[in-house]
Amino acid sequence: MGVFLLLFRLLAGAWRYLQKLNIEEVHALFFCKIQCLSIMIQNKINDEKRLVEFREYLWKYFSMHADQRLKTFNFYLLISALLFGAYGTLFKNASGSIIICFFPSLITFTSFVFWKLDQRTKSMIKYSENALKLIDKELCQDFIGIISPDMLNIFKYEDNQTEKNNKDTYCFLCKTYSYTNCFNLIFLVFGGIGLLITIFHLTSLFHSIIYIIIK
Repeated sequence: MGVFLLLFRLLAGAWRYLQKLNIEEVHALFFCKIQCLSIMIQNKINDEKRLVEFREYLWKYFSMHADQRLKTFNFYLLISALLFGAYGTLFKNASGSIIICFFPSLITFTSFVFWKLDQRTKSMIKYSENALKLIDKELCQDFIGIISPDMLNIFKYEDNQTEKNNKDTYCFLCKTYSYTNCFNLIFLVFGGIGLLITIFHLTSLFHSIIYIIIK
């Protein structure tokens, strides 16, 4: 009974308020509300449109540097193969010459340079990836209740799945490794081999010189 009485009082108050207004004021108030609502909807559409456009720009930035990273690494593998091949040929023909130290030391130097280049490219990719995660998070809010936003935010979803799989896997051979981990391992192996070969030949050359001097 109290609820109906309260509702009756609210309706009576609204009626008295409308009676004080003339029809033009009512129409003006109504259209003002409609206009404000329209502006709010249009602003939201414009904001989402700007987000989509900015996401396209970030995606182009991300894909360009990701592609550049792979091409740079392939170029590094090609150079390393040529240097190892040149070293093998020189080792057969002039194993006692000091020139033989040039190619393995160049392999180590090349590995270091390309490692630093890869670090630079990786950081640029990471910047765009983090920005894409934020935009995807904002855009996915409209799908709450329809589909899980976490699955649409593909970068964040991939990070979570990789972390989960690595926690559940104890064998290091079955774990998921990033491009950075794999690339760094190859840089380390190739550069380390070049350094060890250089040290070996320099040590052998030093022993030969000492032997000649003593003799």
